[in-house]
Amino acid sequence: MKPRHAAALALIAWYLMVPPLAAPDGLSIDTTAPLTAWVNMKPSFASKPDCETTKAKMIALHPHPSDPSEQLRHDGAKAALCVPSDDPRLKSN
Repeated sequence: MKPRHAAALALIAWYLMVPPLAAPDGLSIDTTAPLTAWVNMKPSFASKPDCETTKAKMIALHPHPSDPSEQLRHDGAKAALCVPSDDPRLKSN
C-alpha cells in the first residue's frame, strides 16, 4: 500500500448508525429511512471492528426484551450499521 493510501484510510472514521423510530406509531423502527435520518451513536470509531464490537455490546444489553421500550432498543441495535464517514449515503441531497 502506498503511503498516501494509508494516510487516506487513517482519516476515515466509523459511525454506528441506528435507525429512527417509524412514524406515526413510534413503536417500531424504520430501517427503510435514508441514512441521513438515522441516529449517529457518538463517538465515532477508529475502525470497523471497534464499531462492530460496540454494536454487539448494545445488542447484549437486552438479550430478552421484556417490555416494548427494551424491544425497540434491542431491534434498533440489531439493525444498526457501522458506516464509514466517507459513505455517500450520509450526504443529504
